Amino acid sequence: MTTSEVARVLRVHRNTVDRERQAGRLACVRIGRRVFHTEEQVKVYVNGQQRTEGRAGVLQIDLGL
Repeated sequence: MTTSEVARVLRVHRNTVDRERQAGRLACVRIGRRVFHTEEQVKVYVNGQQRTEGRAGVLQIDLGL
C-alpha cells in the first residue's frame, strides 16, 4: 500500500503517516525512493495504537484489498 492509501484507510493526512513512519512507529518497505506498507504492518500499527482501559486492545480492520 502506498502512503496515500494508508492515510485513506486510517482517515488521517498522509503527513501523519509519514511522521509515524519517520518516528519508527509504522514499519515500511522501501523500494528505491518509494515507500510501501504491507497490510500486516498497518494492522500491527493500528493494534499498537488501540488502548482499552489501560491495556492494549485488538482492532479488526478491513483494508479492502
